[in-house]
Amino acid sequence: MKISLALIAFFLAAHGAIGPVHQFDEAHRAKVANASEALYLPSGEGLGILSFGYRNALAHLLWFRTISYFGKQFKGDRNYQWLAHMCDLVTTLNPGARHVFEFGAMMLAWEVNQPKRSIALLDKAIAAEPDYWRYYYLRGFTRYYFLDDPAAASLDFARSAKCPEAPPFVASLAARKMVQAGEDPESAIQFLVEMINNSSDATVRAALEKKLRKLKKKLNRH
Repeated sequence: MKISLALIAFFLAAHGAIGPVHQFDEAHRAKVANASEALYLPSGEGLGILSFGYRNALAHLLWFRTISYFGKQFKGDRNYQWLAHMCDLVTTLNPGARHVFEFGAMMLAWEVNQPKRSIALLDKAIAAEPDYWRYYYLRGFTRYYFLDDPAAASLDFARSAKCPEAPPFVASLAARKMVQAGEDPESAIQFLVEMINNSSDATVRAALEKKLRKLKKKLNRH
């Protein structure tokens, strides 16, 4: 998923970071070309060059492309190879982008079947904002449901419950001490319902509702 040189040049010119596109000299072209290639790297090298001090504006642009990319893949062949990387780029530019961290964590676990990448993104989110309850809650459920690690999940739920503005259900969840490993369709259904009710993106809701229907069918067979 490459961000083209022409698109970057247009973006920077539109925000006043450089002059008109035709004045985009060779030195800048070389820098941006190198940075554009660096967007493929997991480290996100080149973001400083690309932003030219417009980190939030570039983050918004990349977020728009991320959502568009996800929607296209969800309706198409579901090849999400760039999703984790794109979420990482956006959150490197804007570590306060809660919606990006939550979207990435949810989709990587539930839709892409890459729970470890979901955990990695949530680790980054918690490092950026250690008092936000939903990051611990999402990480705890991912560890519990996808990675069969109830001990680590319980610690996350307990930490989430101690955060400011944590709702009562988190404390109740932590108090249950989810000691059994393995799949738990009932808990997963409750989790998905809560996530769907709090999602404003139609494509994200569609992805989660599909998972919810499958879990309900599975539960009804037992």
